[in-house]
Amino acid sequence: MRKVIITLFVLIIAIGCSRTVTNSGNLNAAFNPDTIVNPFSFESEIPNVEIVEIRERMFATHVSDVYVNPQNYLDKIIKLEGVFLRYEFDESENYNFVLRYFNDGCCSDEVGFEVKWPDDGKHPDSYSWVEAMGVLKRSGAGADSHLYLDLVSLNVLNRRGAEFVRQ
Repeated sequence: MRKVIITLFVLIIAIGCSRTVTNSGNLNAAFNPDTIVNPFSFESEIPNVEIVEIRERMFATHVSDVYVNPQNYLDKIIKLEGVFLRYEFDESENYNFVLRYFNDGCCSDEVGFEVKWPDDGKHPDSYSWVEAMGVLKRSGAGADSHLYLDLVSLNVLNRRGAEFVRQ
């Protein structure tokens, strides 16, 4: 009985914290132009696949569900807002992330996704607030595998959401 209750709770959280929309093929319809700041903007053609939106409420829970159950999200578009961070190690090794800071009262962490797009040397400033849309992909195999978003759009926004989330 306990397993059934826990399973139902997880399903309710996973369903309640996401919004799936149908891709109309029109990327501009997904954005409010009043909130976009354009020191950086990357857009490519959106594939005609399901879009899963990770919202501010239950952000950490939904991102965790993607990592625990990637088979439910692979090759779908994930849409989220968060802080853009770029880690530069040398000219050939750079990592970009869209994330939020998680604190449940016991521990703190960063929760979000690595993001990749064709590198033309341009990227938003670290700590910019961005809206990212990308196809969830898996890189590597076995213990060396990890999930990332292959971006179809990345826009710097003027309006910031909650950088720190609790759930």
